[in-house]
Amino acid sequence: MKPKHWVSIALTVVTLFAGFQEYSYTTKLVDEYLPQNLKSETKALALQLDDFVKQYSTAKKSQPKINHSKLNYGLTVYAQAGKALQLKQMNINLPSRAPQWFSQLFSVHVIQSNYIFYVDQMKKGTLFTQSSAAAVIDSSWWFFCVLTGGYLLMLAACNYLLNAQESRHKEMLNRLCISAQSVNAGKFSLIKQMRGDGLFAELVVEFNNMVNHLELKDKAAITERRVLSNATKFDDLTGFANKPSFNQALTSLLGNEGAKGYLLLLRLVSLEQVNAQLGFDEGDIYISRVANNLIKNFGSKDLKNKIFKISGRDFILVLPDFRQSTLDDWAEKFKKSLITMDNVAYKKGCASFSIIGFNHHSSLDFLLNQLDLGLSRAMNLPDNSYVVIDKDLESEGGLKQWFNIVSKIIETQKITLNKQQLKHHGENLALYNFELFTLFEHDGQAYNARDIFAAAKRFSLAPALDKVIIEKMFKFNRESVLSKARYLAKLSYDSVLDIDFYYWLKQLLSKESALAQQFVFQLPEQTITQNFAVVKQFITMLHSVDAKVCLEYEGSQYSHQLSRSIGELNIDMVKVNGHYTRRINKHRERATFVSSLVAIAHSINIPVIASQVEQSAEWDSLNNLGVDAVQGNLFGHVRPI
Repeated sequence: MKPKHWVSIALTVVTLFAGFQEYSYTTKLVDEYLPQNLKSETKALALQLDDFVKQYSTAKKSQPKINHSKLNYGLTVYAQAGKALQLKQMNINLPSRAPQWFSQLFSVHVIQSNYIFYVDQMKKGTLFTQSSAAAVIDSSWWFFCVLTGGYLLMLAACNYLLNAQESRHKEMLNRLCISAQSVNAGKFSLIKQMRGDGLFAELVVEFNNMVNHLELKDKAAITERRVLSNATKFDDLTGFANKPSFNQALTSLLGNEGAKGYLLLLRLVSLEQVNAQLGFDEGDIYISRVANNLIKNFGSKDLKNKIFKISGRDFILVLPDFRQSTLDDWAEKFKKSLITMDNVAYKKGCASFSIIGFNHHSSLDFLLNQLDLGLSRAMNLPDNSYVVIDKDLESEGGLKQWFNIVSKIIETQKITLNKQQLKHHGENLALYNFELFTLFEHDGQAYNARDIFAAAKRFSLAPALDKVIIEKMFKFNRESVLSKARYLAKLSYDSVLDIDFYYWLKQLLSKESALAQQFVFQLPEQTITQNFAVVKQFITMLHSVDAKVCLEYEGSQYSHQLSRSIGELNIDMVKVNGHYTRRINKHRERATFVSSLVAIAHSINIPVIASQVEQSAEWDSLNNLGVDAVQGNLFGHVRPI
């Protein structure tokens, strides 16, 4: 809408509001205040009249003559000896000057009052009074007249001024168009004639200001576009190029004949835990420390196409073509630098990494898959470990070969079950007796369980692998003479979230309800923090068949969050990750952590189990902290079942 329309609407709203206020005020005067005032004045008049009557009674006894007195409010009172009291009313009806339709907007009934006189309990007379609202209605009428006149006057004035401004703008635009046409036609005489025109001069100034403003906005847009372009290529925190830049740089490098070198994929394995427990500021400090360490160990000035930050916790380095011995020395040196950066806050170590060689025949996707697989293996090794994948990828076990190995293990069920005993601090029948471990075999060769589980996760085969392990455990329990023993079975993250695995396990446990009561299923804490609702449904299913649930606590939740999770999910027991139990007698922070965990769990009657206890001093500390059971080589090594 045009400005004059907005002004008209605003004036109309203000006028209507003022009129409504005046109408409400007048109505209140006519309906409330005037009757109250009339009643009060009538009472005052009656008191004066009563005094007069008393005087008349006294005069009647002494001298019989006519007394004449005039009172207020237009009443004349006559008193004569031997005669009754007479009252004569003088009607005062003031006509209203307001139109009849306006007067009818308010109350039209007569405002009146009366007062009755009694002598010796006999009614002797009645005083009638009435009042008119004409003066009030007239005042309100004049107010509405002034308000309407002012509204119309202001509306006309505003419309006139706005129309004049609009005409002025149209005239300025017309003159500008004429001037531009004259300049295009080479007729500068018109410009000279208009130099003395104040309106034209003002128009030129405004036009120049507009052009300057547009130029500044255009420069700002170009600068912002340049900044955004850099932001899409580089990480703000570290200054390293991002994944699209890495893909572009490596694709260009692999296209060069004779290109050789190594790729290093590094992951900050404790970043999620640091962000969750200490906050994102500490997480940024963690990233910056590792980035500075990369720059220090790389030893090159040109880092633009050498170090890349491809995700929140992953870095990729492009290394030169070292000799194997040089590469090994460099990797060990880099590992030591990561170890020196490690501290108590990094629960899983500072970082793990994998290295692979490449040449101009290599495929980018294949290299990334191999690095990812190698990193999975490195993360299953001790903290700050690494894996170097040979250039002969098939001899190391390439992507396709690992897939075949895991698939064959699932198909042939070449699995060996081992167990490790749990030492109870007291009598607690809810705890398990043994934890089950697995060994895998294929073509006569044994494979480390961590490698197989990492590969199964990489190829989304973890649910299928867990099915084979659980079937093996149920078969053993059917045939075992130790039918009363209770066993702990670990479930992978992918299996807990897989809907097909959920229904398969539910059917199996319902069918083998007697055996289901002998199993405790361990769930990784990561499932709870990322998929709370799904895990709650999974735990409810396990409890419906009388199976128990153990939560492996890795420290990714605050204490109040853990308490809420245990309570809402109805966890049966909590198992402390070995990171917190190792050398707990020497690390006060770990002892404080375990002590808080035990206090939280015991407050809701949940037992706590400590894992990977290797030394008697560790057991003494854990015992003093109040853990309910411990497990580790101190009390028995893993052995076949």
